[in-house]
Amino acid sequence: MTKKRRVVVTGIGLVSCFGNDVKEFYNQLLAGKSGISQIENMDVSQYPTKFAGEIKNFDSGEYIDKKQARRLDPFLRYSQVAGKRALEDSKLNLDAIDKSRAGIIIGSGMGGMHVFQDGVDAIKNKGYRRVTPFFIPFIITNMASGLLSMDTGFTGPNYSISTACATANYAIIAAAQHIQRGDADVMICGGTEAPVTHVGLAGFSVIKALSTHNEDPQGAARPWDKNRDGFVIGEGAGVLVLEELEHAKARGAHIYGEYLGGAMNADAHHMTEPKADGSGVADCMRAALKDGDIDPKRVNYVNAHATCTPVGDMCEVRGLQSLFGDYCKDITINATKSMTGHCLGAAGAIEIIATLMAIETGKVHPTINIKDPEPEMENFNVPTKAEDLSIDVALSNSFGFGGHNAVVAVAPYKDA
Repeated sequence: MTKKRRVVVTGIGLVSCFGNDVKEFYNQLLAGKSGISQIENMDVSQYPTKFAGEIKNFDSGEYIDKKQARRLDPFLRYSQVAGKRALEDSKLNLDAIDKSRAGIIIGSGMGGMHVFQDGVDAIKNKGYRRVTPFFIPFIITNMASGLLSMDTGFTGPNYSISTACATANYAIIAAAQHIQRGDADVMICGGTEAPVTHVGLAGFSVIKALSTHNEDPQGAARPWDKNRDGFVIGEGAGVLVLEELEHAKARGAHIYGEYLGGAMNADAHHMTEPKADGSGVADCMRAALKDGDIDPKRVNYVNAHATCTPVGDMCEVRGLQSLFGDYCKDITINATKSMTGHCLGAAGAIEIIATLMAIETGKVHPTINIKDPEPEMENFNVPTKAEDLSIDVALSNSFGFGGHNAVVAVAPYKDA
């Protein structure tokens, strides 16, 4: 069997409710700041939920042609900016690499919701001829990867993955596997989402998935708290540059961390709820550890999926307990969504960036809004303020509607 090539992260970029700068994003998380606020881009007076982790006054700057930016759905603008910022961060010389061995996998759970909504309105009110000719190109999820390839000239593997809230982790794992088996030397990967629309808000409202703490938006995302009442919609994009280790070393690249392994599986159980005992989640984490040949006792940090839903949060906790047992007490666990909201198809990428920044800085961010924790949380270290932590191995978990599970394992890069 051919030995898998080693994969490292050499660039990170994002668009978030805290802005587009990774360091500022992580500083806000370390400070325990909430990016959740009243929705301003549309009239939400009729909805039971009136807040989100909304990106306000987004400006794509020089990353996208001004005329093109006006046409693009926000999910595409977010992915282009995050992707180009990740490339800038990686300091890759695009003229010096073999672009046939560089690919892109950026996924989205929902695609171009703004363009879709506007198109339906146009058909209903003005007739089909008034639909933009960009309607189809700007709603399909693969266009995030497609547009970025046109700007970079990367001709390697290029596609999207859409597995709801697990999308970005699926994309990261798939990208890493292309490098591991020798299909590519460089892969751009991640997820993007712009769901704060009438269609998105209405859809999640009618299935009663959202928090309705309108009196306290910044306190609404309450992972593992007994009074949690649903998730908060977030939006944005997270993108990584993955690189084969020797390729990265040859150009003296900064390495944020090493991708050790990952796994994907299915609960095969329910459209919106994970298995109550967390067995699907546990099996996925176990498979990720096996993929990376990782001793479970090395895992000392988990960036949890933790959406703040009454059922989902504890399924993940039960999965962790069944896999790690008494060792849970040595694991630090936190929930980025308590401050960003749930960014759906982008969540895994934004959260792996938070995980890599924890490795980079030696500090893990708190989970906010835990006032009355579920008793099982006593089995873990759950910081409510930023804490120093020397990470050995970290897991970043993502689980999506449809029973899609995906776990990524990363660690500080070590030469040996």
